[in-house]
Amino acid sequence: MGWGMVDYLGTERLGPFGCIRPKGTDIAVRLGQIDGQLSDIIQQHQPKIMVLETIFVNINPQSALTLGYSRGVVMAVAARHGLGIVEYAPNTIKKSLTGYGHATKEQMIAMIGRLFGIENMPSDTADALAGALCHARHIPFLERT
Repeated sequence: MGWGMVDYLGTERLGPFGCIRPKGTDIAVRLGQIDGQLSDIIQQHQPKIMVLETIFVNINPQSALTLGYSRGVVMAVAARHGLGIVEYAPNTIKKSLTGYGHATKEQMIAMIGRLFGIENMPSDTADALAGALCHARHIPFLERT
């Protein structure tokens, strides 16, 4: 699971980022690791809001179920730390970043790399930063309502 922070007050500046890679095969243990590591990240960096990609229907029901478990843990951690949650559809995130809602994973990674001067970024981290940038770019419009 990727995570990343973007400072969007005036300009888009890259903040800390990384990946949470739980170990083991027991799903409960892996979910507990996500909970603990994400809580540590939130306590250390004090983000103001959490951005998630909306869930999509997956052909593999087991993968969809596992993704649902992970999202539930992430949402619970956010709530426990008093963070608001916003969600964006994958196509909205892609369009916000590349101008094209059906951009490939490689195009997304390349755009994040160009914007922030990063090479060889894991795709999970690029996804997280893309979501943060999407929200940063939507904030001026959200503040008008």
